[in-house]
Amino acid sequence: MGKGERNKEQRRSQGGASNSSHLPQTLNADEEEVLAELEANVPAVRNMKPDQRTKLVRSISIISSHSGPLPAPEDLRQYAEQIPNGGERIMALTENQAAHRMEVEKNIMVLGPKETARGQLYALIIGLAGLSTAGYIASLGMAGTSGLIGTGALCTLAVGFLGNRKK
Repeated sequence: MGKGERNKEQRRSQGGASNSSHLPQTLNADEEEVLAELEANVPAVRNMKPDQRTKLVRSISIISSHSGPLPAPEDLRQYAEQIPNGGERIMALTENQAAHRMEVEKNIMVLGPKETARGQLYALIIGLAGLSTAGYIASLGMAGTSGLIGTGALCTLAVGFLGNRKK
């Protein structure tokens, strides 16, 4: 029997996997809480050996999620414990961010229509200037050139007035 086979045999005879032997057998407070809940809800857990219960508790993952502009209340408490005024600083940061966001949205609502109107005015000026130039060139007898300039001017007007409808 080779060395690797002997090690496998020793692990089998010890009754467990080799990777859990280095874990401490005592549970921390969170693990104790999980074990208490398991014992209360799953009667078979009470009949397990202590090392089996330890392995079971350590194999369970507890996942929690929170959605919103602020951290969960328990997270805020933990920040307050770890960082001086941590909870208050997070609240102030959130309030400042909300005020900034509202100011930006207000500016968009106020300035957006003004920018659109200004763009349409400039398109009108350029378009009318183009049509006037096309009319003048047509009076000189250059109908082809006049048609190209007039078409470009009309396209400028169309883009200026109709191009902004996607928003």
